[in-house]
Amino acid sequence: YIVRHVSKTGFSNTNIQTLIILPHSGRLNTRMAEFPDLGTHCALVSCKQIDFLPFYCDSCNLTFCKEHRSRTVHVCTSESETPPQQPVCLSGPVSRQCHIVDCRKKEISPFICEKCHQLYCLQHRLPEDHDCQKLEEYRAMKPAVQNAAALISEMKQINESKTEPGSVKPARKPRIMSTKAVMTATKVALMKLKMNSIGDQSIPQEERVYLNVESPSSSGSCETGMFFSQRWSVGRLIDNAATLLKLENHNNTANSAKLMLFYSSTNDSVLEFQTTVGDCLGPSGPVLNGGRVRLEYLK
Repeated sequence: YIVRHVSKTGFSNTNIQTLIILPHSGRLNTRMAEFPDLGTHCALVSCKQIDFLPFYCDSCNLTFCKEHRSRTVHVCTSESETPPQQPVCLSGPVSRQCHIVDCRKKEISPFICEKCHQLYCLQHRLPEDHDCQKLEEYRAMKPAVQNAAALISEMKQINESKTEPGSVKPARKPRIMSTKAVMTATKVALMKLKMNSIGDQSIPQEERVYLNVESPSSSGSCETGMFFSQRWSVGRLIDNAATLLKLENHNNTANSAKLMLFYSSTNDSVLEFQTTVGDCLGPSGPVLNGGRVRLEYLK
């Protein structure tokens, strides 16, 4: 094991004491060792001190110790020949003066007038504040621009109102929806119908059939979302719908107008009283879940 001890005089002392510990005997042997190639001597003749971290002078290309590292201390011979260093110009933000002659304000980010394209300070940024010459021209042209706009609008109205006698505008072609789009639209319509439907709350969710029920023409022909049980008969559906819509129902009275249920706008699309609601549903039946049915009085 080698332990090196440096004297209190610092690294300037060339004598470095090396301690060698013998691992078996445990005895401590010392011997003096000199390392002449370690470190660099100060170039000053009156110093010649060895330094392990010497300082290099870029003027005379010599090395010096800490005390003589300055050019003034070691009287550098090449100091006069060294060209003077040019001051470094640090580029900062440039401020620009307002275009108004009497204004001495400067702005780092001046305001540019959109009409005269001159630079102005915050106080004179508006065209009215710096008496912009283009402002008067703009004000003089403004009525002409407004008149031209009014004339163009009037011409458009005249062209739209002009139609040849007997001419008919071509009808727009109906938009053809894909099967996927139709199915998506049907699902969305059914979801909206479920949110706003009324009916008997005792009906289980899995048995409910949602329909848009149109009231008779004598009652205003308004549509109401309702839900019924698919196990009910059409007659029970009509009775329940008449109760919820507060309609007159004389189906159990002879020689009176009957309240009937239709699945289309024609009178021949009547649904029989005895038929169950589940049998009327598609794809084999004429009614779809979320579809539209109509109530009407028939004698």
